[in-house]
Amino acid sequence: MISTMSFIEMSLYGGIFIIAITVLRAATFNKIPKTAVKVLWAAAFLRLTLPVTVTSPVSIYTAAERLAHAARRGGVLVTERTPLSMKATAGLSGSSSMPGGVPVSVITGIWIAVAVIVALSFWVSHMRGKRIYRASLPIENSYVKTWLENHRLRRPIQIRVCDQIDSPLTYGILWPVILLPKNLNLMDENKLSFILAHEFAHIRRFDALFKWLLAALVCVHWFNPLVWVMYILANRDLELSCDDYVIRQYGSQARVTYALTLVGLEEHRSGCSPIVNSFCKNAMKERITAVMKSRKTTVISTVAALLMVAAALSLFLPNAQGESGQVMAAGEEALKEGSEKGALVQDINETEKLSETGEASGTEKQNETGKAIETELANGEGSDILEGKTGEEDWNFDMKKYALNSEYAKSQYDRLINAVAIENYEDMSIAEFNRKINAVFSSEEDFMDTGLYTLYEVVMSMLPAGDPYEAYLCNTVNASLTEYSSRMDEVYSGRRTDPSFSSTAQITSEEDVFGDKVTVDFGMIDYRFTYRILDQDKLTVRERDQFLQDVMKGVQDYLESGNISADEEKGEKEALEELKKIGKSASNEHIEFTGGEIDYFEIENKEEL
Repeated sequence: MISTMSFIEMSLYGGIFIIAITVLRAATFNKIPKTAVKVLWAAAFLRLTLPVTVTSPVSIYTAAERLAHAARRGGVLVTERTPLSMKATAGLSGSSSMPGGVPVSVITGIWIAVAVIVALSFWVSHMRGKRIYRASLPIENSYVKTWLENHRLRRPIQIRVCDQIDSPLTYGILWPVILLPKNLNLMDENKLSFILAHEFAHIRRFDALFKWLLAALVCVHWFNPLVWVMYILANRDLELSCDDYVIRQYGSQARVTYALTLVGLEEHRSGCSPIVNSFCKNAMKERITAVMKSRKTTVISTVAALLMVAAALSLFLPNAQGESGQVMAAGEEALKEGSEKGALVQDINETEKLSETGEASGTEKQNETGKAIETELANGEGSDILEGKTGEEDWNFDMKKYALNSEYAKSQYDRLINAVAIENYEDMSIAEFNRKINAVFSSEEDFMDTGLYTLYEVVMSMLPAGDPYEAYLCNTVNASLTEYSSRMDEVYSGRRTDPSFSSTAQITSEEDVFGDKVTVDFGMIDYRFTYRILDQDKLTVRERDQFLQDVMKGVQDYLESGNISADEEKGEKEALEELKKIGKSASNEHIEFTGGEIDYFEIENKEEL
């Protein structure tokens, strides 16, 4: 199945592939033909440049996908044990801002500016070299003329001499030119033959073109250090491959002579152009070692090279089967949550407007609520806020669950609840409630370090099941923050931006094995959907939360019904279609389902689910 990737995904997956090639390169040095590593570099280049790829269940990213999935906080449907609402991760809308409120246009501008600077550095280097190359002169040498007659290609090759270079090099793609330094002893035909054979290998294999492509790749992915690693190592491997070609042409008995030739040329070398093929100083020790330890290519080494290339391509080139980009899921969510922070800060004017109309700010009201809570607790009166009842059973605050680190103590949890707990919120319009919630978070100073939003994120990441405010924080508050952020993005970008909501439907079955509980059946659907608030003044918080719950319940019922294919591709499509039907059914005149996606799908032992 073909899937598309974002630019960041291309760079991330390409970086992982580069790490794998680097490890394989080190592990198989001088054990397999150098051409095998060149093929892998070419595959990495495609991974970094093509926005489409195939998906495969054996991709290495499948394991990473499961790890990323395990790191995400899945939604839990409302049950009798969680009566306030449903527990779910807030949907993360597509944002036109990055963390800190920096617009995407600014990030794009910086990326383009640096890319242009890097490209100019390559171009300036090339133009300086080109002026030198043009000052070269034809060689009048009988051996050189004979060599050219015996090494004809469809592309005409020139051999020229230049007094401004220190070591041989080749430049040009369609009209290649081999440049020799003026101080080279042309009478030493043995040494000259090694040099010409090496440069001829570069020409035959279009290495100059590959160098240009590598340079262009660095310009585009300049922010990815692994791409710079690829640029350096791939250039080294071009030289190693040509050295290997020379040894195969002249036999293993020529290794010592050829190695001495490399050392002699290096003694006179003073620089190296990044986009021409030359006897360059990059890793000369590595080249000498490779020449001296070179082996004759055998059937075993060839088969091993083929197997290594096939395994690497099958594991690292395809995406994990399912939606591309699961490896980045946790990171993308963190970035988008950060963009919500930036959007919240921008609404200071809205808070001031509320104050001018005589309406108490959200923070002031929450302080009043907090004082009332403290009074109730001091009087020993029943409170279902901190240590009270969920309707059927007592819930007592467990310090061990909350105090996992110094940043999260009971007093901080109380502070958050005091600030965000709004009385009679369910009957408020979405417009009023979202304004109040946004005012609570945006009114605090220094929130990026010690403020309420940071505290909110910490509490959310460690909130145990059974917390009486679990549903309110995870569903009601989080959804409202997302809706406010999406609306802000829409206003500033001029493009429609619907808030999205993410959740998980899951079902398991266990069997007793001599007292141990073993999971024998398992089903999971990670999904997200977008919606549109049609009338923010008439839609109440209760109705919005009910809409979200109806969608979640519908997906959970669908999974439990067993009317779903265990085949991943088919089952995912069926689940997506069902999600769309459920969403449309849950819509009303005030809120509308606008789309959905399946992020993760897995069914095992479907017959017993």
